Amino acid sequence: MKRPRWKTVRRVWITTGLTATVLFNGWMLASSRARGFDRSVLQSDDRVTILEEGPYLDFKPNVANGTGLVFYPGSGIDPKAYAPLARSVAERGHEAVIVKLPMRLAPFEFQKDEAVERGRTWIESHPGRWVAAGHSLGGVIASRLAAAHGDLLAGLVLIGTSHPVVLDLSRATYPVTKVYGTNDGVATVEKIEATRSRLPPQTRWVRIEGGNHAQFGWYGRQFRDRPATISREEQQARTLEALLDVLR
Repeated sequence: MKRPRWKTVRRVWITTGLTATVLFNGWMLASSRARGFDRSVLQSDDRVTILEEGPYLDFKPNVANGTGLVFYPGSGIDPKAYAPLARSVAERGHEAVIVKLPMRLAPFEFQKDEAVERGRTWIESHPGRWVAAGHSLGGVIASRLAAAHGDLLAGLVLIGTSHPVVLDLSRATYPVTKVYGTNDGVATVEKIEATRSRLPPQTRWVRIEGGNHAQFGWYGRQFRDRPATISREEQQARTLEALLDVLR
């Protein structure tokens, strides 16, 4: 007796769907790994001391200038993908700490709240002036930190993110900078522009011509992103300059 046709079709669809899901998740995992830079940036030397403890990856300059950076990575991205940027900040005399997201993704609201608390805890346990920043979902978390604990911050830098979407930071009195790439296929120029009313009128907008989403870090191809027409090194240099302008 032949198996009914609909059962065969359903079996094929289920098998195909599961295979596609596994392949896509595998690609995403491989793409999110930190890559493309000299791993010596993760080693301490006579200029920068690097400490990794719990949810924090700290780049501490041996001669500090005072204002530090609390940085949130993008969703699912290896925090070490932002090590070259953090290292460059620290080499200019500003402590830079990468705050890891719960499960790397912070998919649930309580995990996003936990990520905010990690930033707050760091700032309150390390007296001084701190600027919050984040890339993509990290920008969402940095925005939440600013909305809830703006009195703790000396500035805010939002990088490659279409947020704030719901939060209103338009009355913030600290310096705010928005950095974006014109070839970003995730946080598109249209989405970026739509956030203007939720940011202070004095917000500084840094437009990187030809920059895309993934080149704000050091990792692989980002889903839905567009190809960049400038090098990663050039995009990183522009981003570093924007961060230093606020930190100074």
